[in-house]
Amino acid sequence: MKSMLNSPLPSPGYQHGRSLDKLDTIQRMMVMVRGACAGEVVLNEACNDVIDIVPVDPSLIWFRRETGTSRLTPWQFVKNPSPRSGEEWFGSYKKIDTPTFIYEEFDPMVDDPYGRTPMLPVLQVVFFHLQVLQDLKAVVHNQGYPRLDISMMEEIMLKNMPAQIKPTQLLSKNG
Repeated sequence: MKSMLNSPLPSPGYQHGRSLDKLDTIQRMMVMVRGACAGEVVLNEACNDVIDIVPVDPSLIWFRRETGTSRLTPWQFVKNPSPRSGEEWFGSYKKIDTPTFIYEEFDPMVDDPYGRTPMLPVLQVVFFHLQVLQDLKAVVHNQGYPRLDISMMEEIMLKNMPAQIKPTQLLSKNG
């Protein structure tokens, strides 16, 4: 099966990387960034062989409770919807409640299907440290450098000023 997944699809055009290592990396990144990972298994026409496993962005998945059973069903946001017959839609969301769709959340809350990203606590610490550094920079800027307080007595300054730079009004008064 691994060799089949590593081989390109028999279709023309661009082929995205299809190794299991790449799929694993994408899903792990989604867990770290989004708090969940999702994917869909693509079967052949006879439904007896796996053609591909397509990663799905978990931020596009919305869960809705079915009336009567309260069972959670997944719906996927579609940017430019083009509904086909037999598909169930709710606005721009398409129902994807099929056995080939997989959604796994990381560290979910009780009775909540959405996962929590493990990166959020790290970001809070990073932003706190950035704020501390900015505050420290402001303190050093204001308090860290010695300052000179100078006051000048105008009378003494004018009395000791050379005649060539004294104001003309002063010369006519004293002269």
